[in-house]
Amino acid sequence: GGETNMGITKTTLTKAIASGLIDKNVTVKTLKKSDAEKIYKANYWDKMYCDNYPVPIDHIVFDTVVNHGIKGGSII
Repeated sequence: GGETNMGITKTTLTKAIASGLIDKNVTVKTLKKSDAEKIYKANYWDKMYCDNYPVPIDHIVFDTVVNHGIKGGSII
């Protein structure tokens, strides 16, 4: 995997910075919990509409797409 912090890889962070989600001065080492939460919410939770699923299905879908990617974990 390479550089990772709180499960966020350097590649994922780079994409989040490029999209304007995270400040350009953030690095994997300086990533804050609030930054990781923004990335997880925008790139996984929201993209899979996890708010629309009941508990625990929402968490199962979220965990699946975090670990396998949006395409690999998609149920829709």
